Amino acid sequence: ATTTVTTASSTVTYQSGFTNRVSSLIFADTDPEANYLSGIVKFSPPTNMTNVESYRVWIANDELNTYNGMIVDIDENDRIPVGTNQMQIFEHTPRGTMRPEYPANYLLVFVYKSDSGMQDAADATAISLF
Repeated sequence: ATTTVTTASSTVTYQSGFTNRVSSLIFADTDPEANYLSGIVKFSPPTNMTNVESYRVWIANDELNTYNGMIVDIDENDRIPVGTNQMQIFEHTPRGTMRPEYPANYLLVFVYKSDSGMQDAADATAISLF
C-alpha cells in the first residue's frame, strides 16, 4: 500500500471577509485502492476563534469546491467540533464528486461560524489529493 501525505501552505489571502481559516492541513490517504480515500485529516485551528462552531471537510474537482462531495467521519458526522482538529475518513470512501466526469482532485476544510455560516470556498484551506 502506498501512503501519500499532502500539506497546505498557511499563506492566506482572504476574499470574502472571513478573517481566518485553518492552517497546517495534512491528509495521509491510507486506502490502497485507486478512487477511494481513507485516513486522517488533521489541521491547526484558526488563530481567531470568534464564533467558530465547527469545521466541515469536502472533496472537489478544484480549489473552489466545484462539483463537491461532503466527507463524513467514521461516525458519519459531517461536522468536526471545535477542539478536535482532525477527522477520520471512513475506510473505502469513494473519491468522487457529484458529477462523475469531474474527479475529486482537492480536499478542503471549511470553518463554520455561528453568526455567518460556512465560509466561502475561496477562503477555505485546500490541498491537492494527488
